[in-house]
Amino acid sequence: MELLEILLGVLVAYLIGSIPTSILISKVHFGIDIREHGSGEASHLNVNEILGWKVSWILRILDVAKGYLGLSVLWLLHSQWRLYDVETMEIMRMCFGLALILGHIFPIWARFQGGKGVHVAIGIILVLAPTASLFCILIALATWFFTHHQNFAYVIGSAALPIFMIFAGRHTTEFYFSMMVFSFLLFIFLFATHAKSLKIRPLESSSL
Repeated sequence: MELLEILLGVLVAYLIGSIPTSILISKVHFGIDIREHGSGEASHLNVNEILGWKVSWILRILDVAKGYLGLSVLWLLHSQWRLYDVETMEIMRMCFGLALILGHIFPIWARFQGGKGVHVAIGIILVLAPTASLFCILIALATWFFTHHQNFAYVIGSAALPIFMIFAGRHTTEFYFSMMVFSFLLFIFLFATHAKSLKIRPLESSSL
């Protein structure tokens, strides 16, 4: 496998992840830059507080789709030109997933000021490990229900992925070691983006 092919796939994933959905929607439809209001973040929490829960939910769906379709686009490129062998492609999809998330958090199109990566991650995990994604979503929902703290629920939901892989990963994926590495890296990324927000008051008018 050529290094150029690896770099090409990672670059495409990063550029797709860099599409700044919340910034584009706020500028095109509302004439504002969401980063200049509220907390100054391009997060769904800030969108919810400034533009309302309906816009926030639309953006959540778009970001899930960005993660899901981002990997699908890369799979189509692979299918068209047979860039990788089967085993390598599964590992590369995890690398692509991380690149998608990094692109969302640090978008090149928006001065590297993006969102926190949760919903893009959901779309990616739906592709890589559907059963694990359902488990993580249920854990996050339960955490939100009992704590009413959205950011804390996101962190606990992301922590559920490596826990799931430790106890059930061998029965749900052939690429156990790679998924373990991916799940721990994903948790680190999402914890880092939410660590500061864990001290913010619980979100009262929105849900996961």
